[in-house]
Amino acid sequence: MLHFAISAILVWLAINIAFVLLRLRTIRHSAAHRIDGSNRSYPELIPVRQRPGQ
Repeated sequence: MLHFAISAILVWLAINIAFVLLRLRTIRHSAAHRIDGSNRSYPELIPVRQRPGQ
């Protein structure tokens, strides 16, 4: 009986870890897609060395 309980807990943990990893991957992918999108509402950043007046 103890073997079955330990096996069930290990399977439950593995399933939970897999779901968390999948969720993190989708969140990271959607955030990267939002950042790399072509509809940027801000101008490109100018490096400090090339700013006028410096």
